[in-house]
Amino acid sequence: MHSRDNYSKTKLTMLVLTFGAGYIPAFRGDVIINYALYGIKVPLSGHWIPEERPDFVVDQLFKF
Repeated sequence: MHSRDNYSKTKLTMLVLTFGAGYIPAFRGDVIINYALYGIKVPLSGHWIPEERPDFVVDQLFKF
């Protein structure tokens, strides 16, 4: 059995889809984010992406 620390050092072997906010009011709107994984900037979204843009999330999941 592995400890939690060992899992954090193991590289993922599958594709990972990440979503990032396209609008963050604290940064006064649009921000440029460098996604290290396969990342998608979700337009007109903030912190709660699946609740704010469910149509976009479902579409991207089908494409992924």
